Amino acid sequence: MKKLPHKGGHQSGKQDRRNPRFLELVRLYEDDAVVALNKPAGLPAVPVKGSDIPSAWSLLSAELKRRRQRAFVVHRIDRFTSGVMLFAKTELDRDAMVRQFLGHTPVRQYLAVVRGNLGVKRRDARSLLSTRRNVSEVDHRERLPSGSC
Repeated sequence: MKKLPHKGGHQSGKQDRRNPRFLELVRLYEDDAVVALNKPAGLPAVPVKGSDIPSAWSLLSAELKRRRQRAFVVHRIDRFTSGVMLFAKTELDRDAMVRQFLGHTPVRQYLAVVRGNLGVKRRDARSLLSTRRNVSEVDHRERLPSGSC
């Protein structure tokens, strides 16, 4: 895994939750067609209009530009969600991967950690989640002991 550097400073010792400092991105995989990054929570996937906050795309693009390569957005992840993000290196590869996402070919897995009680029975939580579009399976793993989070 290669880490991508981010240039820029932070004025105070206290970090603002709305404007986090991202020193580097972790590259999980790269080949001639695709780059997979581990996008941290708080980092926008793409640039936010009117903001100078870096994005996963802008950080990767700056690094690839030095190698005379480009990054094309294949999909996005919400700003406050962490996870794997894919970028294509050519328009042709981006188009092929976008078609796969539109066809729901890639498998997406989500993990949620909940502190406290949901206020609903386990069966109710499963039925609530499984009624969402494109959710095919809900798996309740385990209840952690109190104070373990």
